[in-house]
Amino acid sequence: MLGREIGHEIGQQTGVRVLPDPQHGIVMEVSVHAEGSLLGTHYDDHTTYRSWEEADGTIRGSGHGIVAGEDGEQATWEGMGAGTRQGDGSVQFRGALFYRSRTPRFSEINGRCCVFEYDVDPGGKSEGRFWLWE
Repeated sequence: MLGREIGHEIGQQTGVRVLPDPQHGIVMEVSVHAEGSLLGTHYDDHTTYRSWEEADGTIRGSGHGIVAGEDGEQATWEGMGAGTRQGDGSVQFRGALFYRSRTPRFSEINGRCCVFEYDVDPGGKSEGRFWLWE
């Protein structure tokens, strides 16, 4: 079952590359800078993810990033999800994240699955929420 909410962030796409991919045809590689809070610690997040559209219209993706807290806290993460394009051109992603950190402040989420909701508007502005899966 979903546990407590552990984080929230607001971000903006900072770069997009369109790449050929033998398995998926075309893949979009997106860079994002976001600010938010994880376990009560304010952070900057730098993310790169790749996404592609499946034949049924589902958007799949995977990515990784680094979270840097105000007081030197640090965590890396990897994630995977699926999304749907909305009528206004926005995309809603849902999926799972796995964090790794040597920082005591973030040690609670090491080796634990976190789930996310991440919405991206047509201009590349994003908002995400994260929960610890209990």
